[in-house]
Amino acid sequence: MHEFSVVSALMSLVSEDAIKHNADKVSRITVSIGVMSGIEPSLFMEAYQSCKKGTVAEEATLDIIHQEVEISCSCGYCGEIVGVSFLCPQCQAVDIDVIAGEDMILQQLELDVPESN
Repeated sequence: MHEFSVVSALMSLVSEDAIKHNADKVSRITVSIGVMSGIEPSLFMEAYQSCKKGTVAEEATLDIIHQEVEISCSCGYCGEIVGVSFLCPQCQAVDIDVIAGEDMILQQLELDVPESN
């Protein structure tokens, strides 16, 4: 289950960002997980619950955005594909570029930063 190593790396990034911005804690983490990323969202959430203990994000809510596969085609089509067919839905070409849906991306952090006097 590689989700633990992915979450561990995410928690390092979150901690670094919290330190960089002098945050007391992290209240929300939002990630997008692509359907082709190889990351199982339920296992990712389980790993997160374990890895956040004792960190600046211990009380943070994790929001997961499910990212469908998006392609671009030489015919001009840009958009999602449905199912397991990797054909352009407009022209049926197989020579397409996947532009989204292969990654896990940290989208947003909500930090609790003390007000300066």
